Amino acid sequence: MSRKYFGTDGIRGKVGKPPMTPEFALKLGWAAGRVLGGAAGTHVLVGKDTRRSGYMFESALEAGFAAAGVETHLLGPLPTPAVAYLTRALRAKAGVVISASHNPHFDNGVKFFSADGDKLSDDIEAQIEAQLEHELVCVPPEQFGRARRIDDAPGRYIEFCKGSFQSRSLHGLKLVLAERHNVPVVELAMLFNAGRAADAGGRSGTASLALDMLDEGAGKLGSLDIARRESELGSSLSAATQRDVSMVGLSTIDGKLPEALDLYATVVTQPTFPEAELARVKQRMLAGIVQEKSDAFGLARRVLSRQLYGEGSPYAYAGAGLESDVKAIGRDDLVAFQQRWMRPDNATLIIAGDTTLARIKPLLEARLGGWKAPAAPLPVKPPVDAPAQAGQRVFLIDKPGAAQSLVLAANLAPPAADPDEEAMGTVNVALGGTFNSRLNMNLREAKHWSYGAGSTLIRARGPQVFLADANVEEPRTADAVREMRRELADLVGAKPLGAAEIESAKQGQLRSLPGDFESVGGVLGGVGHLIEFGLPDDYWNALVPRVLALQPPQLQAAAQKLIKPDQLTWVVVGDLSKIEAPVRALKLGEVKVLDGDGRMLR
Repeated sequence: MSRKYFGTDGIRGKVGKPPMTPEFALKLGWAAGRVLGGAAGTHVLVGKDTRRSGYMFESALEAGFAAAGVETHLLGPLPTPAVAYLTRALRAKAGVVISASHNPHFDNGVKFFSADGDKLSDDIEAQIEAQLEHELVCVPPEQFGRARRIDDAPGRYIEFCKGSFQSRSLHGLKLVLAERHNVPVVELAMLFNAGRAADAGGRSGTASLALDMLDEGAGKLGSLDIARRESELGSSLSAATQRDVSMVGLSTIDGKLPEALDLYATVVTQPTFPEAELARVKQRMLAGIVQEKSDAFGLARRVLSRQLYGEGSPYAYAGAGLESDVKAIGRDDLVAFQQRWMRPDNATLIIAGDTTLARIKPLLEARLGGWKAPAAPLPVKPPVDAPAQAGQRVFLIDKPGAAQSLVLAANLAPPAADPDEEAMGTVNVALGGTFNSRLNMNLREAKHWSYGAGSTLIRARGPQVFLADANVEEPRTADAVREMRRELADLVGAKPLGAAEIESAKQGQLRSLPGDFESVGGVLGGVGHLIEFGLPDDYWNALVPRVLALQPPQLQAAAQKLIKPDQLTWVVVGDLSKIEAPVRALKLGEVKVLDGDGRMLR
C-alpha cells in the first residue's frame, strides 16, 4: 500500500521543508487525534530527542492534539524505547516520538506507537493520512485537549530498566541479568575485582597487559583462530582495565549465543599467554606509553595520580604504567596475575539483552560449571589512603615549542559511594561539566583564552579525584591559573551556586539518563557501574528523586567537601622557557619541574 507521508519509520524529512514544517506537524497532531480520539480523557504521550527543532514540533503537535480534543502528556527528551515503554505503562492511547535517530541535526521525524508500545498498524497510518486531506476543524472550546508535563518520565524509565535486573550465582560466580528484548543482541561483561590497583607491590601495567593478551591465545586456539571465530559468529570480544576492575566482554547476536559463549568461556578460563605474541603486544603497549607522553593531557595524567596518591599507592598509576616496568613483564607475571585475580569467586558476570535466566543459565553451566576457585584465599588489594596535604603544590612539565599550555588543578575527594555523591556531582556539572558551566563561560566565552575549560570527578571506589582543566594560550598560562583558582575559591565561599545554575545542573544530569540506558550496552554499563563502585542495587531507582531533592545548603556543603582551594595540586604542561617564571610568580606554593614519568628534575 503506497503512502504519501508515512515510511517504514514514521514521517521524516529536512526541517523546514515539507512535510517537516510546524504547519504540517500541527495538522498531523489534529489528524492523529481525530483517528485515535475516543472517550473523554483520551491522552497521548509525546517525547523527543535533543534536537533543537524538537521543541518546535512538540508545540505544534500539542496544539494539533488539543484542537482534536485529545490530552497531551509531554515527556521531554527521552530515547525512543522509553517512549514506547511509557506509552504502555501509562496506558496512553498512543505515543509519539520526535526524532530522526542518527540522521543529521537538520533532519527530524515523527513516529507513532500504539497503546501497547508497538508501531502503529498500516491501517491506522492510512486513516491518519486520509484525515490529513480534510480541512482542520477544531472541537468546541470546552472540549479542547489539555497538556501537562510528566516531570519524572526519565526516572520511571530508569526504574523499569533497573527493575528487570535478576541476580543469581554459579558456583561462586555472581550472575546479574538485565533482559532487553527489543533487539536480538546479547552482551556480557565479566568484572573481576582487580584493575590497575591490583598491580600494587608489583610491576605497573601487569593488569593491562594480561587483559590485552587474553585474545592472543586460549585453549587450543591461537590469535588468528580467535579472530576468525569472532568473524564467523558476528561476535566481538573485548577486554579493558580500569582503576578498580578488569573486564572481559562479549557482544553477539542471540542466534549465535551458544557458539559465542564457547569462545568466551575459553578465552576467560584458558588463556595461554603465548610467548610468540607477548613481544608484539608489549611493543604495542610501549608505543601507547610513548603516545601518552606526546599528548599534554596524557603526560599530565601520568604524573598527577602519583602526586595525589603517593608512590606505592594502588591508585598511583592512571596510564599504561612505567616503560621500565612494562619492559620487565614476562609471561610468568601474566600467568600469576590470571591465577590470582581472574577466578570465579572474584568476579561478577553481567548479562544484558535478548535472553532469559531460564535460557542463559544452562548455557553458562555447561561452559563455566567446571571453572572452580583455587584453594588459596581471595586476594586483597591494599587500602587506598588519601594523604594529607598542607597547602598548594605546583608541578611543571616541559613541552618545548607548545603554543598552548594545559592547566590542571586537582585534589582528592570522597569515594563514589559517599552519601553526598549526587550533590558533589551536581556541583561539578555547574562548575565545569557543561558548555555553559562557570569555568568554560569564564575562560572561553568571556576571556577567549581557551577553546574549552571544564571539570570532572574521576570515579573510584576509594578516594576520587576532582579535576579542573583548561587548554589555554601560552601567554595566558599564569592568568588562567589565577582565574581557575579564583573560580574554585568563589564556589566554596563568596559565590555559591545560584538557583538557575542549580536547576540547569540538575536537569542536565537527569535528562541524559534515559539515553544512557537506550542500548543493550548502555544497560550493561549501568549495572557495571553499580558493581565497579560498590553502589546499592537501588542506586538508579533512587537517583532522580535524590537529585531533584537537593537544596542550596546541601550543595554548598558538598562543594566544600569536593573542592579544597587551599590544598590543590597543579600540573601545568607547556613551554617552560616562557611560562615557568610567570607561574612561579603566582606564589601558589612549592614549584617542582618533573619529567614524563614524574621524576623530579629540579
